[in-house]
Amino acid sequence: MPLRIVSSDLVTMDVDAVVNAANNRLAQGGGVCGAIFRAAGPRELAEACQALGGCPTGEAVITSGFALYAKYIIHTVGPIWEGGRRGEPKLLKSCYQNSLNLAKKNACKSIAFPLISAGIFGYPRALAAAEAIGAISTFLATGHSLTVWLTIFGDKSDFIDPDMPPAFESKPDTQVRSLFELLTENLKTTGSGAAPIAAASNLSLDTIESLAQGAAPTASEVLGLSVALGLPAWSLPGLLTSVGSEAPNDPRASVVARYLARGLADIHRINLTLFAMGLADIS
Repeated sequence: MPLRIVSSDLVTMDVDAVVNAANNRLAQGGGVCGAIFRAAGPRELAEACQALGGCPTGEAVITSGFALYAKYIIHTVGPIWEGGRRGEPKLLKSCYQNSLNLAKKNACKSIAFPLISAGIFGYPRALAAAEAIGAISTFLATGHSLTVWLTIFGDKSDFIDPDMPPAFESKPDTQVRSLFELLTENLKTTGSGAAPIAAASNLSLDTIESLAQGAAPTASEVLGLSVALGLPAWSLPGLLTSVGSEAPNDPRASVVARYLARGLADIHRINLTLFAMGLADIS
């Protein structure tokens, strides 16, 4: 599960690093920042942050996690939204890139982010989520095994995709090849190995390699691979039926099929829509 979008309480997550949406002075603030300070130990964390001497917008620094479950707190300063005219998207992307690089440098295996700049800094939540997912997925696509959690609170309707495709016409009588055949053919044809498919499906590399050796897929794995392999939407019912009699009724299948029918094979965009609809993500 390389990238998960959840509503979990950031400060209680059992991960190697949590990310603090900090201010330039690295002082205790409100919102996520205040919650992290209170949970970690305000005095100890304040002293550690003071020793760092601040942090420029778009950059990231690291401290101990103190009383948190997390070993580290990575502090990053997001941009204040000014209509996108002052390089806010680039700075926000840098927040995620620099935080992920710090996690990698410190041998972290898991990291949890808040939706940076989307609180009092005023960055529109849907745009902030798109920047976060883009930066994280780009990092993961390079083959990093880090598990990344993106925690989002508040009204989920902000993340309903305005371009979500309409329903499609299925072709129920069309012969469907097995997922094993489709996967192994792709691996043989492209010669690029399992890593790109893992990144494009939001499934682990171990899962892809296991499926390529003939392991039976779950419904989530069918959906993820359908996106990664860019399969036609009409193939989903048949592929899901091979998993189990109830699998074709999985409400996520119709969402995935609608994206595939319009050539929008973006697993993270699909997962954000599933999150907004209150459905489990594909991982």
